[in-house]
Order: sequence, then structure tokens, then C-alpha cells
Amino acid sequence: MRRRDHIFLILFLIYLGLVLWCCFGNFSDMPDVQKEMFGIPTDKVVHFIMFLPFVFLGYMSFASRPKKRIQSILLVFASLAGGVLMAVATEIGQSLTSYRTGDAFDFVADGTGLLVATVFTLILVFFKKYQDPHNASFHADPSEGKDDGGFHREGEKGGQKGKKPRLPLHQHFRGLSLERL
Repeated sequence: MRRRDHIFLILFLIYLGLVLWCCFGNFSDMPDVQKEMFGIPTDKVVHFIMFLPFVFLGYMSFASRPKKRIQSILLVFASLAGGVLMAVATEIGQSLTSYRTGDAFDFVADGTGLLVATVFTLILVFFKKYQDPHNASFHADPSEGKDDGGFHREGEKGGQKGKKPRLPLHQHFRGLSLERL
């Protein structure tokens, strides 16, 4: 695991603890709050916001493992499934306490937050670049004066091993001419 993964995993665990505290805490001595926000009961807005980060944090906690887009998509849906299980478990758990009640509409609000987060996370996955060994990207290596125009596959001789080049856009096409296509 990379350091970034550890940070997101710690954030995810802290987030899960906060969700459980919010779902099972006894807040009967709290002052009354506004009953509705934008015509929606405040309780449902809170449930939506509470479950909104779940899929993204779950995905980012393990995002360095997938090397292909399909693996990342499966990880997003696994995070969604984990969120749904958490939402169901918290509503069932709340119905078993004497100071909270389980509510199907709370689950709908939780699920809506999870679905919005899933769409957002899938958009991120589709814009993420993946390194496919069968379809590796080509880049220009101006230091090499080969007759192939200095183009190499990632990780091959002349390319930077394990790192994507940080070349300006115009250098990616240096030496490329229509005759070579």
C-alpha cells in the first residue's frame, strides 16, 4: 500500500466511526433544528450527506490496487455494496435501540447519497489513466536519436521506467510526421 492509501484508509475508518456515532448517538437533549431544508425533512438531508462520502472514500482506500479500468469499476460497486450493507445495518440497529427508530425513508436517503457518490466516483474512474501493457501509450524521447522518431513504449529502452513522462504537449508529437503514419 502506498502512503496515500494509508491516509485514505485512516480517513475512511474515522468516517465510519463518525457515521456510527451519528446513527447510534442519543441526541434527545439537543436543541430543535429546522424541520425542513428545501422542502425535504432535515433528517433525510442529514442521512444523504452522511452517506455521500462512503463510496468515494471506500474506493480511494484501495484505489492503487486496480491496474485496469474494469477492476476500478468493480471496486466502486464493491464500495457501493458496502455502503448499502452499512445503511441497512444502521437502520436495523436503530430499530433495536430504545431511543432511535429505524425508518425506510432514512434508508432511501442513505441510498440516494450512495448513488450520487457512485456516479461521481465512476466519473473519476473513467477519467483516470490506466497503463495497459497491450496498449501502452507512446511518448517522444528527444534524447534518443533513433530512426523510429524517438518513440518508445512505457518501460522500454529509452522510455522512463515506471513513470509517465511530464513533457509539454508539443514534445509528445516531436518528430512525428504524416509519412511515418
